[in-house]
Amino acid sequence: MACEVATPVPEVKTIATTVPSATSVMATLTTPPTISITTTPLLATFALDPLRMAYVVRGNLYLQDGDKSPLQLTHSGQDAIPLLSDDGEKVIFYRGKLNDNNNVYSVDHDGSQEKALITNDWLSALGSGTKVGPLVFVPGTHQLLFNTYLCPEDLSLGCTNGLFLGDVDTGEIRQILAPSLDGHLPFGGDLQWRGNFSVSPDGKLLSVASAGHIDILDIAGNVIYPSILTYIRSTPIELFPRIYWLPDSTGLIIALPAESNFGGGYETKPAYTVWRYEFERGTAIQIPLDVPPMGVYMECSDIIYISPDSNRIVYNHLTTDSYQLYVGNLKDGRTEAYPLVADCSPAYWSLDNIHFIYGRLNGTYLGTVGGSSVSIEGGFLGWIDATHFMYSKFPNERNIFIAEITDENVTTFETRVSLQDGYDRYSFTFVILGRK
Repeated sequence: MACEVATPVPEVKTIATTVPSATSVMATLTTPPTISITTTPLLATFALDPLRMAYVVRGNLYLQDGDKSPLQLTHSGQDAIPLLSDDGEKVIFYRGKLNDNNNVYSVDHDGSQEKALITNDWLSALGSGTKVGPLVFVPGTHQLLFNTYLCPEDLSLGCTNGLFLGDVDTGEIRQILAPSLDGHLPFGGDLQWRGNFSVSPDGKLLSVASAGHIDILDIAGNVIYPSILTYIRSTPIELFPRIYWLPDSTGLIIALPAESNFGGGYETKPAYTVWRYEFERGTAIQIPLDVPPMGVYMECSDIIYISPDSNRIVYNHLTTDSYQLYVGNLKDGRTEAYPLVADCSPAYWSLDNIHFIYGRLNGTYLGTVGGSSVSIEGGFLGWIDATHFMYSKFPNERNIFIAEITDENVTTFETRVSLQDGYDRYSFTFVILGRK
């Protein structure tokens, strides 16, 4: 269906106001020590029962609650990239060959009600070769948002992108934005990209970046705030903005690309500017990070990570020959550099807005705002709350450990949780049951 503009449309100013430049503060940090693993029983006050995990073992989907035995949900040998609904009742996953992104299935947490939600036939009706991704649950619901994208081999022709909403319970799919010619996706779309939309924490609004501007829509697809910001459409490959909602859904933090040319022989290392937009003000204000976010391409993981309170940022800046990790204050623009070279790996903030995990290819590290980093001998699996995170210890990655942060110390604890042999760590996802 066509996307209609809601009436009346609130008047929105798009004048960008830049605040004065701030001075960068370079933190002096020592070489990160290694956390010693203490063989200690799990904290008596910490319950694993609400922990529901999903992961893939040799192409089959498993679900596991706390330290209970894992339950095999599927048997196709072709399943990947599971996603749990907030209540843990539904699991979404891809089925098919790597990078096909043509078939999306759902299954209940007990293995029942397996069904195809998005099929190759449905996608082909939009154009032969159309793919789907990313997949994002609307918070607190079984509604699934996703892009469709169709990219030709000739990078000069651009990609056709659409936005849809699927009901996992009924299987109904509704069009939010009709597929239309847009910018070029990284690598011609052959790798799953991170989408041109973002859903608000309250699940009521969507931000969509397309054709050089950012619109705010309601969940039905009606435009509420048109063109809150415009951005440069780089050629021959378009760099999309990265958009992050404020925790109360009243505005956004937006990273805008600042390059007019990218790809196709251009040697630019694209920089981004960071802005704060609040609906009540209707004006975008640039945050003066004197060392800008910069990378080879923004679709390399995400590069920019905003703290849960939207007051801090972790990002990469490309120096002469390597990446440098920075932490910035989004209130005053002050930044600090970390001594470890960052790579194309994600970062994960704790709910305390002080600690964050980063790195994957060259190691895993716990960073602290205004402090040093420590090395973790294992693979990060996720934050459980503000002071606890899960990781799987090398070399036996089946065993789950809990790390607890207290003041300046990090203590690790063994658990009784052991995942199914042969599990794919990069497929691991989890929710905390009962969490609001």
